Amino acid sequence: VLNNCVALFIGTLIVQVHNSTAESMAHFIIGHLNTTIDLLNLIVDGSLDEGVAYSTYTTRSLTMFMFLTQRHFGINYYDSNWLKKHFWYLYATVLPGYKESIGIGDSSAHWFYGPESMLAFLDRFVLRNGYGNWLASQLMKTNHAGNSQIAATYHTEFIWYDESL
Repeated sequence: VLNNCVALFIGTLIVQVHNSTAESMAHFIIGHLNTTIDLLNLIVDGSLDEGVAYSTYTTRSLTMFMFLTQRHFGINYYDSNWLKKHFWYLYATVLPGYKESIGIGDSSAHWFYGPESMLAFLDRFVLRNGYGNWLASQLMKTNHAGNSQIAATYHTEFIWYDESL
């Protein structure tokens, strides 16, 4: 559901120049995803219930939504308690050697999307301490991608990467 909402949200940003009702749809989606973020803030360890691999699917869209709402509407989600802890969830679930993560349930031991893009986002907008860039560099050294969809997040990794951290 989150991924579909973000796709609709991106569509409203594109269409609102030509259609005035698109902005009201954007605000409807923002309200819906505000509820999601409020619920995530109840999770004290930064995890998601889907396990590590599947959570990167959700987090990919969530970080795009947070970035776009800040950019286009001035709404800041970067102080989210869940977001502040999400780095530590990613760090705690990576296995020694940085090549795989813990495969919970029917999940894969590989990340489906990244998580380098999410780590760049967390470092630039939330952590501001270089930890995200460091962990991303450790993961990149291992060529962990395998069959993942990592190429689908390269563009956001380039947008969010902050070399000063």
